[in-house]
Amino acid sequence: MPSELTTGFHIVADQPDERQLQHLAQDRGWGFSAIDLSDVRNKREVLHLLATRLQFPAYFGANWDALADMLGDLSWLPAQGQVILISGAEGLRDRAPAVLATLLDILRERDQQRQRDSRIKPLLIVMQQKDLEAE
Repeated sequence: MPSELTTGFHIVADQPDERQLQHLAQDRGWGFSAIDLSDVRNKREVLHLLATRLQFPAYFGANWDALADMLGDLSWLPAQGQVILISGAEGLRDRAPAVLATLLDILRERDQQRQRDSRIKPLLIVMQQKDLEAE
């Protein structure tokens, strides 16, 4: 799976292999972050988790607009790009579906922004489809 992924936001059918994604990032000279949303219950916790795992600068505003700005920049990260594996979204989907929907919108928007502007640092975000489907 990882070898065919370049950049962008990808929702994949099979369980993403964290080790393969780490190797992909390493081979490209990119950073890697695994973000598990399993225990996240609300917007504040989502933003805090992302800020912590992606080492957002102190000026991060802890709101949706600031998250979109951070994902559109990544200049504070030393690597030339970033791979993000997001897992456990099913818990957030069940507890706070509007929060998950907003997060997905931001991730899609970031992907579209990157497609329009090649100066933006490359970003690959991978999520598993089953995490997003209601049972």
